[in-house]
Amino acid sequence: MPLWPGVIPFALVFAALARQAGLTTWETQALSLLVFAGSAQFTAVGLVSAGGGTAGLILATALINLRHLLYGFSLKRHVSPSGFRKALAAFLLTDETYGVSLKAFEEGRGSLAFVIGSGVSLYLVWNGATALGLFASVLVDPADSGLELVFPLIFAAFTAPYLRQAKTRTVALAAFAGGLSLIPLLPTGLGLMTAMILGLLFGVVRRA
Repeated sequence: MPLWPGVIPFALVFAALARQAGLTTWETQALSLLVFAGSAQFTAVGLVSAGGGTAGLILATALINLRHLLYGFSLKRHVSPSGFRKALAAFLLTDETYGVSLKAFEEGRGSLAFVIGSGVSLYLVWNGATALGLFASVLVDPADSGLELVFPLIFAAFTAPYLRQAKTRTVALAAFAGGLSLIPLLPTGLGLMTAMILGLLFGVVRRA
């Protein structure tokens, strides 16, 4: 629930931008229902607004969401679902769900039910806020939303407890520096993924 105040304005702004880009009400809501990935949805809307092609849209959103593979590998250390539960957990896995689930596992209270429950909670809030944004978009000004501050602050709070050891601080610093230098230079999503891999490599070196 503490994550809801960060998710709601994000979804409201998404709905407003999607309508400005020319997407219909049904198309906008379908993106939240079927994709359920905020950064990928914003990228898709931006590409549609710029007249981008289908192939470029698919490639860009796929690159952005590659980080979810790393989330999955990380959580697999704690739980290995199969069948429908695996597909459901994968679909519902978001940045926020990964953050709170990892913390729960570290504290000994995590479970597959926790992961799915967190995902369902955020899924309902995200889609409800998208619907609200579609019918009340006049209340949201994307240019003055302050959206760029919401998720960095949330992830700063997620990351802080894990920076007590020198090796984890080194990994975080390497990924942060890589993100600052590479994200503006590489195509959408590729800079983020490269920065994450750079952080992982530093982690391997420190462990060795």
